[in-house]
Amino acid sequence: MNYTPLSAVASPTGKEVEPVRAAVTEAKVGRAAEIEPVPKPETEQYLEQVSDDIPLSEEEKKLGASHPPAQGTLIVDGRMIHLPISLEEVDDGMHKPLSSGKRWMAMLVRYLLDKLHLVIRNVGGHMGVVRSR
Repeated sequence: MNYTPLSAVASPTGKEVEPVRAAVTEAKVGRAAEIEPVPKPETEQYLEQVSDDIPLSEEEKKLGASHPPAQGTLIVDGRMIHLPISLEEVDDGMHKPLSSGKRWMAMLVRYLLDKLHLVIRNVGGHMGVVRSR
């Protein structure tokens, strides 16, 4: 007679077991300009609104100085990530020749995002970042 419990027979172990895939989780991603911080009432009296751009004199404008665009700034899971180029420029840079500086910069941004387990995807006509597996 065989006195092996059925639970031991029903769940195979060893090399013939199918691997179980982990569930895919999507990161909460948004542009920095879309998220408006809400101050707490007890700290609101101590906060001061500061302009994001520095005023340039006419002489500085004649020399060619300008404000850098607010591109490449993402908020992922509550962390603000500043990238050197925008996601659209990363996508365009990956199609440039390997000897191009734009290609190298795009590869650097993709490397940094890979370290954070993020992937660039074209979602709904615009570039976005999603959590990789």
